Amino acid sequence: IEKESGTGGKVQAFVLGSKAYLIADNIAPGNARAVFLHEVGAHLGIDNLLTKAQYDNLIRKLLAWADKNDGSQESRLARRAVERAGQARTPDVDLHSEVLAYFVEEAVKAGIDPTALKYSSEIGRWFSELIRALKRALAKLQMFTAPDLTPQDVVDLAYGAAKLELEAPLAE
Repeated sequence: IEKESGTGGKVQAFVLGSKAYLIADNIAPGNARAVFLHEVGAHLGIDNLLTKAQYDNLIRKLLAWADKNDGSQESRLARRAVERAGQARTPDVDLHSEVLAYFVEEAVKAGIDPTALKYSSEIGRWFSELIRALKRALAKLQMFTAPDLTPQDVVDLAYGAAKLELEAPLAE
């Protein structure tokens, strides 16, 4: 696939239907986990598991961080996510989904490990809210009922979803 991204670079990954496609040759060394979590964790996971109210709350927080522009880590990452979504010429209908996905990608690239965050930080509280929303969504779907779902569990779920996709028989 030689499709160009909105920024002039090659597309690293995309979601088509219910499958994520990562193009290894287009992903810079060290960025695979971030790109994977952008596509599978955000687009296929978060976008489909949260209620509209939960999702809108997370988006409002991200946009508030971007507007804050105070040099804090959360503000820098949110501003970068908004910038990247704009550079990619993201259609308005997909803008919030892309901002969220780029935020997750930028956070991972910046070395943020959700399991190591203290929930007293802005980003820690955001991830904490995400974890609570995922717990509620998974419990509602009766997929997972453990009360102590951790950020690492979310990462594991994303990896598990990717593994299932990789092991699924190819459609003819």
